[in-house]
Amino acid sequence: MLQPKLYTRVALTRAIPEIHLKQDDTAIYIDYLPVTEGEPGAILEIFDALGESLTVVVVSFSAIAPYEMEKTMLKEQITLALVNFAQALVANQTDANSRERIQQATERFLAAYRGQSEVVYHSVNEAKDALRYAVVATLYKTEEEISEIDLLHVAKPDNPWLETAGIFADDPTLLPMLDEIYALRSAEIAGNLEDSVLDSVIEEDFEVPRAA
Repeated sequence: MLQPKLYTRVALTRAIPEIHLKQDDTAIYIDYLPVTEGEPGAILEIFDALGESLTVVVVSFSAIAPYEMEKTMLKEQITLALVNFAQALVANQTDANSRERIQQATERFLAAYRGQSEVVYHSVNEAKDALRYAVVATLYKTEEEISEIDLLHVAKPDNPWLETAGIFADDPTLLPMLDEIYALRSAEIAGNLEDSVLDSVIEEDFEVPRAA
C-alpha cells in the first residue's frame, strides 16, 4: 500500500487488542516509521468521539488502510436506524416474555452487525428487513438454537408473489400496454365497447390461438 498523506484519517484493518483498538477504528496518520528489518510501522494519533486526543501509538504499516468515509458513515447511519427500530419492535409488544425475547434477538443482531467489517446491507430499509426476519426467526427458539443462527443472513420467508416482482421494471412496452388495457376496460365498463371488439384486441395483442 502507498503511504497515506500525513495527517489524514486511516482505518485499522485488524484489531490490536494490546492497545485496545478494534478493526475499523480510525486514527490520524502522523508519520511513517522505517525499519532495517521486518515490517515498517505507522505512527497514529487516536482521538475520542469528541475529537480530543487520547494517545499516540505505533502499529504495523499493514494494519492501516485509507479511511472509507462513505462506507463508515453508511454503517453508522444504519446502526442508529437499527437501534431505533429495535426499540420500536420491543415497545410494540404487550407481552413481557415476547418483549424479552425480541430484546435478546435485537441485541444479538446489533452486536453481529457492529462486528462486521464488510458491507452487509446497502440501505436502512434492507437492514430493517433483515432485523425483522431475524426477530421472527428467533422469537420462539431456545437459547441454544438462537446461538446457531446466522442472524445477519436469515433467509426471507418464501413469497410466491415476490418471485417475479420487478421483471418488467425496464420493459418500455409495459406502460403503453397497461394504458391500453385500462382504457379498454374503462370503455367496457362504461358500455361503450362491445365484448367482441375487446376480445379481438386481446387476441391480437396476446396471440390467443383460435379453435380450429
